Amino acid sequence: MQNNNPIIEKTERAIDKYKQVVYGVALTHLRYRADADDVFQEVFLLYFNKAIVFSDDEHEKAWLIRTTINLCKKSNASIWHTRTISLEDENYSLENILFETPEENTIFTELTALSPKYRIVLYLRYFENMPLNDIARILKIRPDAVRKRISRGRAMLKERLERDYFE
Repeated sequence: MQNNNPIIEKTERAIDKYKQVVYGVALTHLRYRADADDVFQEVFLLYFNKAIVFSDDEHEKAWLIRTTINLCKKSNASIWHTRTISLEDENYSLENILFETPEENTIFTELTALSPKYRIVLYLRYFENMPLNDIARILKIRPDAVRKRISRGRAMLKERLERDYFE
């Protein structure tokens, strides 16, 4: 069934175009599929309700990423997350993540074990191929800070991957 509502059509187009990056950022931040699903829905509900006019696709993508990060922080700070203990195994939510190769799945799983400030820059840089200046603008930090986080995050990720390889 075809919708004639331009806001619905715009939202559907945005979901088709940006679903991977929004869900990837949410899963990278939150580490649990159910939480990532909730944030994903909330991001696109806000997108629909606000009906913002963006200057270009990069502005739209940046807004979606920034909104996703903010909602992830809000979710992590909620009473539910601060006062409950998960009964699931920590890696349960990351089972069956399907990237193109098993190596990418392994890297993503290890990436989620890092601190959020390293996870997000590494995800945006290497999984979404985002330029450093765009990452800095979206995260509202200096490009030098992005470079440093990428460098430190890569070192930590390398250490984790080597440790797992030799165990």
